[in-house]
Amino acid sequence: MKNIHHFFWLFLLIAMGNISCSDDSHSGGGYALAPVIRDGTFEGMFVVQATGKKASLGTNDIMAKMLERPKMDVEFSYDFYMDRHEVICKRFNDVMRDVSGVKVACKEDSLPAANVTFYDAVLYANALSNEKGLDSSYEYSSAEFDSEKHCIKMMALNLIRRRMVLDCRRRRNGFLHRQ
Repeated sequence: MKNIHHFFWLFLLIAMGNISCSDDSHSGGGYALAPVIRDGTFEGMFVVQATGKKASLGTNDIMAKMLERPKMDVEFSYDFYMDRHEVICKRFNDVMRDVSGVKVACKEDSLPAANVTFYDAVLYANALSNEKGLDSSYEYSSAEFDSEKHCIKMMALNLIRRRMVLDCRRRRNGFLHRQ
């Protein structure tokens, strides 16, 4: 019984040591996005002050999808807005109804929107910016859509980065790009 008691304490000490020394960043290479987060101007959103922060995107794992390779170390040159919660089906469908007509199928309207393309998300971000009276976040010359109205290609897609004029009374920045 005494040996079991000692084993328990030894196990507990080893476990505590492993937990206290773990690296929670999961990004490797010393890169981790540790942004300053503050409440945003818009209800349900916050500002991620990411300028100058670094992150690793993708992987070098040969078993990963080609689109997820290679691993890239990036540095943010802008801050951005983010929703506090996932975009739900009802909100996505309401916003996108007049944009492309795409509608994601969900068992319930309150579930997160899924099965959208990156380009659908770009259109959503622009529409949300415009809805809030802000400039679009992205620009592109043309877009292609599949039979279900998902955007599958954008030509000349660019993230719009603007400098904010200091004496401007109204924010003119859009979601997902520099303030």
